Formats: sequence, structure tokens, C-alpha cells
Amino acid sequence: MKIDYIQGSEELLDNALGKAAKQASKSTAAIRSANIRAISKEKAKIRFTAEYLYERFSKIVRMFPTIEEMHPFHKELISVSLDVKTLRENLGHMQKTGSLIKNIAATQIRKIRKNASKKDAIAMKNQFIARAASMLKRASPSIEFLRAARKEFIELPELDFSLPAILVAGFPNVGKTTLLKRLTGSEPEIAPYPFTTKGIKVGHMEYKFHEILVIDTPGLLDREYEKRNPVEKKAISALKHVAGMVLFVVDPTLSCGYPLKEQVSLMKEIKSNFKGRKFLVVLNKSDIASEDEMKLAAKLVGSCVVSGETEKTGLKEQVAKVLIGK
Repeated sequence: MKIDYIQGSEELLDNALGKAAKQASKSTAAIRSANIRAISKEKAKIRFTAEYLYERFSKIVRMFPTIEEMHPFHKELISVSLDVKTLRENLGHMQKTGSLIKNIAATQIRKIRKNASKKDAIAMKNQFIARAASMLKRASPSIEFLRAARKEFIELPELDFSLPAILVAGFPNVGKTTLLKRLTGSEPEIAPYPFTTKGIKVGHMEYKFHEILVIDTPGLLDREYEKRNPVEKKAISALKHVAGMVLFVVDPTLSCGYPLKEQVSLMKEIKSNFKGRKFLVVLNKSDIASEDEMKLAAKLVGSCVVSGETEKTGLKEQVAKVLIGK
């Protein structure tokens, strides 16, 4: 989702004053009387500063989408990451601040028009700048909140919900992201520590003229929803709102750091909570797992396919056949 860079409060004021000074000089250059030109320039500085700030604040408000109009998946992802009520309050604060600055500017300009001297015009312009700076300082927490919120919005995955989808799920560090790479050829971040995947990663693969989404979800732990962290809740949101097959990844080597019993328990929970979904279990890291580890894992998970870095399992074809049925 595209949301432009949001300036901090100091940067906003500096840019507003700089641009206003240039525009004021340009707009009053043709006035012959030096005194009238000087007074007009101060009025112009106030007007252009207020217009810049009002437009920037209004643009910030316009850039953020209406939460109620978002797809349920995106809506829930944002709700997991942000307090939506606080988001609305801060956007409202931006709109109100911009309007107040614009009103203060209009008041100061009216005062200058009442036969103010050059000295009075400069003083009233300085008063306006001081008040605008004070309001920007008070608005700074809202601006910083929205700057952080912007990062959450621009990281929302762009999905074509009409395409068939594979949702890769499982415990952290079981090899989900490596599997995404094998299926799609993408180059996601891979590291030997839990929760490398902090958001939703999307790749594409093709099979017999079918375009398929492959969605790498953050690692889940075997615990109640209320005890799950925001990263885990993003995975649940994907499973809930994106229709498709669940590809559950199991690490039989236990190098992920989680017992096989817990992995199987999580597998059963997801299978139970998302009934009606096509479901396929992958025993990953088969190239480094012992024969006993593979046998025990296969016994506990039931029907499954295997995958490993060094062996050719035809995983892509097996997964696509289950999803598409061909």
C-alpha cells in the first residue's frame, strides 16, 4: 500500500518557512512601493506558510485508507499492529491542527490589512510563526504515531485474492521461508533464529498455466490466541482470511528448537480450526534428518510429503496437484 513519506514536525515547519519565503518574494516582486511591498511580503509569508502546513496535514489524512473499506485480511493485520481508535484520533488531530493554523493565519492577515506598519506586519508574522511552531510541537506525538503507522500500512502484502493460494504455516525456524524460496524462486530473508518472518511474505509460482500465490506466514507457537504475540496473530489472520491450501511444515530434526509433540499439536489445532481447507503436511529438512526421525515424524503426522535442500522431491508438483486437483 502506497503512503508517501511523512515529515517530522521540525522538518514540516522548516520546509513551510523556506518555501513561503521564496513564494512571498516572487509574488510581491512587482509591487513598486517599498513599504507596501514589505508589508505585502509579510502577509504572503503567513499565507503561504499556513497553506503549506494545511495541505500537508490534509494530505496525511487523505493518504491513510478508511479502515472500514479495507479487505478484512488487511483490516485485521492493521488491527493486530495498531490501535485503530488511536489511529483515527491522531488523523483527526492532524486535520484539526491544519484548520487551526489556517484560521490563525487568516486572523493575522486581517490585522495587517488594517493599516499596519511594516514593523507591525513583521511582528504579527512572527507571532503567527511562534503559534504555528507551538501547535506543531503539540502535534508532534500524533505525527510520530502516524509516521510509525505508515510503516505498517506500506508493509501490507498486496494480494490478488482471486488467485489460488498456498499458506505456509508452522513453528518458527522449521524452514517455511526456505520452502517459499524453493517453490517460487524468491530470495526472502533466511536466518537461524526464531521469528525471522515478522510479516506476511508473498511469492508466486506457476504450474500448468496456473498462477499460484505462495504466502509465507510468521512462525506460530502452540498456545492460545490471547497469548500469541502480534507476529503470530498476523499468521492467524492470513489463515483466516486468505482462501487456499495450508502447507504445514514440520521439522523432524528438532533443530528448530521445538519438540515434535508440540509441532504435531499445532498441526492438529490449525487443521481443526480451518476445516474445509485443503491441508498438506511437509516433513522438511529430510536431507539432514535421520531415518528414525523421519519415521517417527511420519507416524505422528500421518499423510505427508518430504522436502530437503539436496534432494529432488518434486515438491512443487505435489503441492500444486493437491491445491488445483490436477
